Amino acid sequence: NENGVSRYIVNRRAIILQPNIHTGNGVLHSIDHVLIPSSKSLYQKLKENNNYTLFVEALDSTGVGTVIQKLTYKNDTTPNWYTVLAQSNAVFAAQNIFNFNDLRAKYTKPGANVQDPKDSLNRFMAYHILTGLKFTADLVMSPSHETMVPQEVVTSVLKEENVLLNYETTNGVTDSVLVNRPYSDIACINGVLHDLKSRPMPPVSGE
Repeated sequence: NENGVSRYIVNRRAIILQPNIHTGNGVLHSIDHVLIPSSKSLYQKLKENNNYTLFVEALDSTGVGTVIQKLTYKNDTTPNWYTVLAQSNAVFAAQNIFNFNDLRAKYTKPGANVQDPKDSLNRFMAYHILTGLKFTADLVMSPSHETMVPQEVVTSVLKEENVLLNYETTNGVTDSVLVNRPYSDIACINGVLHDLKSRPMPPVSGE
């Protein structure tokens, strides 16, 4: 919505100029830019962005990033889709987390095996990957979304134009994580990438 005018944008690139042109065998939408298919995986998109170096290092160290490195299939025709809720170096730095050692010290025990799925840091990273393809429109259409941590979900709600995750009010204090919409909805060959603007989501319980 700009200057009171609402428009649909396809793949963060093309504005729909004329929608719903009915034809004999379907519907056309006229757009103002050529659409370019995704060519990189979620992991590749994160790896090439210097804002996510700590997030990528944590994905590598825990082994959680393996699942998003390339497009895989459930069977011969059905892809495995994932949605990554990424946290930038700046978001970590706001919590005094400047490197992987800081992150490890905050979210796991000394000497713990961070590649163990029961480890708190491993679960923390897995909690940032949703199963399924979830653009922001999909996030707000459902109140909860399964993560790679068994029986753990991320909740979502739309407040005005803000997409908020894990929104809750306790003792009169409201807490949530804001999806950074201008840097989200990044389509990849195996899913979609979102940026979390406010702070790291708290880890789920683990060892």
